Amino acid sequence: MALLSAVVASTRGKVLAVYFDHGIRALSERLRDIQTIQTFCDNESVRLVVRKLPVRADVRRSKDGIEAAGRRWRYRMLTHLARLNQANAIMTAHHLNDSAETVLLKIVRGSGAGLSGISLFSERTGIPIVRPLIQFTKHELENYCKRQGVGYVVDSTNSNNDYSRNRIRNRVFPELRKVNSNVDTELCRFAARIQTMSDFVRSQIPCHLMYWNHHMFHISNQLRDYHIAIQNVTILDAFSRLSIEPSADRIERVLSLMTMDPCPQIQLTAQWYADHRDGALRFKPATC
Repeated sequence: MALLSAVVASTRGKVLAVYFDHGIRALSERLRDIQTIQTFCDNESVRLVVRKLPVRADVRRSKDGIEAAGRRWRYRMLTHLARLNQANAIMTAHHLNDSAETVLLKIVRGSGAGLSGISLFSERTGIPIVRPLIQFTKHELENYCKRQGVGYVVDSTNSNNDYSRNRIRNRVFPELRKVNSNVDTELCRFAARIQTMSDFVRSQIPCHLMYWNHHMFHISNQLRDYHIAIQNVTILDAFSRLSIEPSADRIERVLSLMTMDPCPQIQLTAQWYADHRDGALRFKPATC
């Protein structure tokens, strides 16, 4: 609600608000959320779109958890709605604490050189994505809403520690803040330094190493001749292009394929397989 309020107050352009129903919480709570947002939108003459996302079905058929499935579907629907409504950009309400949680999650999951927080700018299928609240803490945003008289709701699943991000948020960060009260900011600064180094390594990757051919993404065998840092960042770059969640295990599994030719294919996600033949690592969509 902080983002919606700030955007409405600062822009003269048309705004489309989007609410995603993941089908996880009780119906009464979801309806409460929608009513709160709808009341604000009605008062500000903003159009609200509500979309249900098939997150549970995605989890059953994919190898990713509910958090990754939800994120994938949210961005997929946001880009669809942006194109449908000829939007100039997508804005999301991620804040500094979200970014710090993302950094710590990547560390414990072994993302390696893929370590980064949530960026201020990115893009999906050519559509700019802006996160204007990324420098503000959740506490600052709640205070903003109170000062502006903007109603907001609390998602009950935020207290459910069955989810990895919630365990990090509710159990780990309170302890870390006892060591350094600014740990959220420091983690984001640390990730920014790592990202700068990764960007430099990425700039050293010859463009001819990666290419598309017959609906498959290929990485040349020449990658074996490069430093391990370039190998890792190349695989991470491929994962990013294919929307594959990075992890140390996935990176190592893919790099190990370069020692086998031909080799059995491995499944990375419900959407992508990888194998090594014809002088290249190949990433194949499940529909091939």
